[in-house]
Amino acid sequence: MKARHPGLDLVSTVFFLALQVGCNNERNPNILAGNPHRLVTISSSQTGISNPCEVDFPVAFLRISKNHTIAWAADDHDFWIVFDKVKGSPIGASNIKITKGAKPNDFPVTIPPSAADYFMYAVYDSDPNGTPTPKPCKLATDDHDTGLNVKP
Repeated sequence: MKARHPGLDLVSTVFFLALQVGCNNERNPNILAGNPHRLVTISSSQTGISNPCEVDFPVAFLRISKNHTIAWAADDHDFWIVFDKVKGSPIGASNIKITKGAKPNDFPVTIPPSAADYFMYAVYDSDPNGTPTPKPCKLATDDHDTGLNVKP
């Protein structure tokens, strides 16, 4: 017969509960199975400096048939999303301002399933329509680091 170790059972239970609390799915809604909403968070990579910037969920996968949407949130600075002009935008808007601390707007996919493709976008930390045109803090061609992979 094996001897039971009540102390070990208690430690295992506490560890399991701590793991469940630490794995709160509300922190990153992108990992929930079946969630049609994708949220990309953009932030400055250095404290107090907006350029360069980081994207927490660089390539978002969207399915037209599942009515997926995409949204961006800005933690510490205003940012602009600008889709590549060659392929355009799968969400109807090609230049989107993401206001620091604002509630993210969900953008549905507006292209037909036959137009599904990979859509790259750049991230700017100042208005890309300014004069002179600013440089992006994250290039659209940055090893496919920012983009929407849209499938039928």
